[in-house]
Amino acid sequence: MAHKIAVVLSKWQADDPSRRELEEAVEAELAARADVELTIVPELYDLAADGPAVRHLQSIDGDMIVLGWLYPRATDWRLSRTEIKGRAGPNAAVTEEPPDTPADS
Repeated sequence: MAHKIAVVLSKWQADDPSRRELEEAVEAELAARADVELTIVPELYDLAADGPAVRHLQSIDGDMIVLGWLYPRATDWRLSRTEIKGRAGPNAAVTEEPPDTPADS
């Protein structure tokens, strides 16, 4: 059996149809992949430190990819607070430098 990568999808906490639609599309694509072990959890910010979702995440052995709505640093901080250690990987949605701003005229 091929190795599966753990992917965690953290859902947005409010009822926002556009975000929910995106989450559902991502969930459907990932669930259809044989090389992905998908876990869906509520917003990381809302997880209880001793709750079942955190205990499950703590039990994942090896690498995991976390998809969510928090900024990468906030995601890392939130997971670290529950003894889930990791490091941020490349992220096309967040740039290292702020975008150029128009000069004042």
